[in-house]
Amino acid sequence: TDSNAKFWAVFLIDDFTASGSTLIREERDPETGQKHVAGALQRVYKHHRGLIDDADMVYLCHYISTEAAQQHVIRLSTRLSGYRGKLRCFSAQLLPKEIRIHPDSTLGDPLLSTICEMCKQYYDSSFEDTNTSAGGGIKFGYGGQALPVILYSNTPNNSLYILWLDSRLKKASRPFHALFRRID
Repeated sequence: TDSNAKFWAVFLIDDFTASGSTLIREERDPETGQKHVAGALQRVYKHHRGLIDDADMVYLCHYISTEAAQQHVIRLSTRLSGYRGKLRCFSAQLLPKEIRIHPDSTLGDPLLSTICEMCKQYYDSSFEDTNTSAGGGIKFGYGGQALPVILYSNTPNNSLYILWLDSRLKKASRPFHALFRRID
């Protein structure tokens, strides 16, 4: 074997990302109050530091990704020295920001505005847990992504909660059935 051999590229492959926060996010250390970067990219780097440091490029490949997730990952990845300047994001299906069903993006469309009103009307703070609260809540999907997306394997929490949450299980004041119940 050649002791000088190295991989020219590392490929990280995943099925879906909407907010990008599972991959990389800023967290505040509870003891020091200092911000640091955490998430799956940081864990991969810790386990494969030599491989990633030696590679010329690191390709993060998703089957489905939102533009927002890619921008988030690229922006925060500059804070990880092992990925700096060599991380590229690709997606077989890139979901544009216009796909969102969010009050900021539904002006002039009566159907989408009605869906947003339903999200407001049926929302109950009891739907939240520690994880969803960290992402800004789920009123319009985790991380405010407001996606109308259902995957074959599950419904992402980045999708509108009225698609995946069965409020009867949360004993909400206005119960409703999930169309595509999420499996946590």
